[in-house]
Amino acid sequence: MCRDLSKHYLECRMDRQLMAKEDLDKLGFSEDARVDHAEEYDKTKG
Repeated sequence: MCRDLSKHYLECRMDRQLMAKEDLDKLGFSEDARVDHAEEYDKTKG
């Protein structure tokens, strides 16, 4: 959910020329960059 909102927010900013156009994959929105179970991932970083 947050990931989708963030993606739409960045797309909106790019569409309105509030930021430079950038490939969303490079901004961490590729399927390869997706982190499942982020809460468990954070605990391992602690």
